[in-house]
Amino acid sequence: MPLEAASRFCAQAAALGKTNVAFVAMFVVGDVEGCINLLLDTGRIPEAAFMARTYMPSLMTKIVG
Repeated sequence: MPLEAASRFCAQAAALGKTNVAFVAMFVVGDVEGCINLLLDTGRIPEAAFMARTYMPSLMTKIVG
């Protein structure tokens, strides 16, 4: 699946409220920042912090602040 099609799939899944499906799809294609933003948008701040600390420490100040 091309990256563009995967991005559309992620957006559609998120729009339908299927955030777990969107998260896994983003993670599989390597969109870590998208995963973190999805977690933040859905109020899952602790999970976003753990994900950022593990995969993208540069976003920790955005999450914790």
